[in-house]
Amino acid sequence: MKQDLNPGRPQPLQRTAARSFSLATKQRRFQEVEGRCEACGELIGDGTDWRRAIYHHRRLVSDPKVSDKEARAAANCMVLHPACHDDPVEFYNLHGFYPDNLIRK
Repeated sequence: MKQDLNPGRPQPLQRTAARSFSLATKQRRFQEVEGRCEACGELIGDGTDWRRAIYHHRRLVSDPKVSDKEARAAANCMVLHPACHDDPVEFYNLHGFYPDNLIRK
């Protein structure tokens, strides 16, 4: 096992297939939001290619109260631009911490 060199920093979550959104869920959510980012409201690409979006869990998958079924549910799926997901302020709003490597000076 890899040693944590920075124990005070939140560690990335391990994604499992059991908690990933299905392709059908991603496509359905993309259509429901009409190809728009739920953070900024702008079209993602030309608004037709669901593969350009980031599909984010509204409730953290690390929450022990969230079952695998709840984690995969369409209601837990948020559609975002990659840039909105990676923006430090939005990332903080979504995850609750600022990632060191994304803070812009």
